[in-house]
Amino acid sequence: MTKMYFVCVAIIAGIFTGVMALIGGLGYFFDPASVAFLFTPVLFVLLTNFSPGEILRSFRAAMSGCDAGAAELRNSLLFFRTAQKALLVVAVLGFLTGFITMAAGENDLGRFKVGFGVAILVLYYALAGIMLVTLPFTSALKKKLNRLG
Repeated sequence: MTKMYFVCVAIIAGIFTGVMALIGGLGYFFDPASVAFLFTPVLFVLLTNFSPGEILRSFRAAMSGCDAGAAELRNSLLFFRTAQKALLVVAVLGFLTGFITMAAGENDLGRFKVGFGVAILVLYYALAGIMLVTLPFTSALKKKLNRLG
């Protein structure tokens, strides 16, 4: 993982932010409750198997300047794979929770559409987290493991 990662993330975030602004405003894409609903359970799932120190070491192990051993690289890879799976599972559960809640209690179609949009945001945030964090870090760790043989 090189410094180019941070440049690419900034460019990708800029593209997505620009598109969001053009198609209806940034307000449609930001919902603090959806962010909390997604990332809080994911964090607790990760903490069941990884200490805060191990989580930080996993990020560090993927960086180009870090000389991590094979065992640390494998553990870091496990962390990012677990994070990716947790993001997907919690996102689907969050979407279904939002959808069921809206379908069961909303008679007004206009309010239902707004609630449905919020439910979709949980999926959106999870996919963005996977694209911007877990996939690049997983690839960097696999690349380092390949170099070790």
